[in-house]
Amino acid sequence: MTTQSTAAFMVIRQKNGTVVRQWQNRWPQAVESHTFMPFRIDGINSAISSTSDTVSIQFPETKAVVDLVELAVAEAYIVQLTIKKYTSPSATTGGIVVAVTTGEVVQASMNTQVVQVVLGSSLDPVGAQVPPRRYTTTILGAPARR
Repeated sequence: MTTQSTAAFMVIRQKNGTVVRQWQNRWPQAVESHTFMPFRIDGINSAISSTSDTVSIQFPETKAVVDLVELAVAEAYIVQLTIKKYTSPSATTGGIVVAVTTGEVVQASMNTQVVQVVLGSSLDPVGAQVPPRRYTTTILGAPARR
């Protein structure tokens, strides 16, 4: 009988592309240059037009996380999330990518236990709804110039 597990990988970047942190939420040892940080992701889906315009990430409330999140909101950091499936709960290599999403940090909130970060999701190419975000060249690309 084959058992499976999933892991989430997060890359946090400044607007200029500089990597600030690389975290994964599954194993205590570093995997693919990602260090362990427990977090939970809500709201990733694969629909062309969805009812959810944002992705939420929940972290434990620690000073390091709070300081990073405050800076991420102020500087509109970009977060790339990758979900991978592994054939064994203890496997740390050879995962199959299940989902990838990229968004801009648009807001955050916290209580005494949890810090919640909200990412603006990718633009819906079909519908008329635009998710909450600040438009940057990192999200939209460089404009055409003549």
